[in-house]
Amino acid sequence: MWRHKSLISRFQHPKSHGKVGCRPSRSAKQRLKAKLEKLTSRKRPGTFGEIIKKINQTTTGWINYYGIANMKTFIETIQQWLNHRLRQLIWKRWKKVRTTQCFVNMALTVTTR
Repeated sequence: MWRHKSLISRFQHPKSHGKVGCRPSRSAKQRLKAKLEKLTSRKRPGTFGEIIKKINQTTTGWINYYGIANMKTFIETIQQWLNHRLRQLIWKRWKKVRTTQCFVNMALTVTTR
């Protein structure tokens, strides 16, 4: 198996399958995660809608840029991690206990239906 690392992505040619594939480089993945960390910081100002809009712009642009790459598992892990960060952000912003309890009760009624 040979690999060529460029600034954009990593190309690989597995001997067993005979197919050439590419994937984003490790540094590109780290830069995306760092940018998402900055966007989902618990201290970040702005409304939740603005934050979601900026995250959508960032992820859409990144996925369009690396559209031909093999990155299914990376996207799944980033999605799980991002969901966790967004839950963290929501819970941090809800300072009142009553608001939190209302949300939990609403979630429980939705799941039991």
